[in-house]
Amino acid sequence: MSAADRIKRLNDYIALHPSSAAFARLAEAHVDAGEVEMALQLIEHGLRAHPNYIPAHILRARYLMRQNKPFKAEEALREALSVDPANLAALRMLCELEAKREAAGRGMTARKLAALDPADPLALRVLSEQKEAASPFTTRSVAELYESQGYLTEALRIYRELGKQQPDNVELASKIKDLEGRIDGTKTA
Repeated sequence: MSAADRIKRLNDYIALHPSSAAFARLAEAHVDAGEVEMALQLIEHGLRAHPNYIPAHILRARYLMRQNKPFKAEEALREALSVDPANLAALRMLCELEAKREAAGRGMTARKLAALDPADPLALRVLSEQKEAASPFTTRSVAELYESQGYLTEALRIYRELGKQQPDNVELASKIKDLEGRIDGTKTA
């Protein structure tokens, strides 16, 4: 069956059963048809009616990743985990996302994942990397240099490492938030 046929059938079903969770399957059909933005709109609308529907939160994260919006995807996964803190699929996706971005919180997520699945290879890899010593180049001046040269992801990685060492530093927290917005495209320089 083509994506267009699935979309029509699912739309007909939802018209008859408006409170169903079939919106997630409809969103998947739209993605199959190459309509990721439409799928995201359907998921976000459906989550307003079904805020505890974990599969929809996970789909939202996947679709946001397809649109290269890792910070928004992380937000979607954290929303899923606020509903079900032990959801392995959401924890794995979040751990993978944090590992790719070298996010400061990746160790905590990996520890949660390892507590639920002690043999998870991603969690074990991230935890072993966390044991390695911090680079001597993890300084504010190196981060500022990266930022001035446009290497925002590297600058953010260093600021996050510094933030772990100085969790009460409000200026660092503000800088991290600013860079996240700039990288995600929600804030300009």
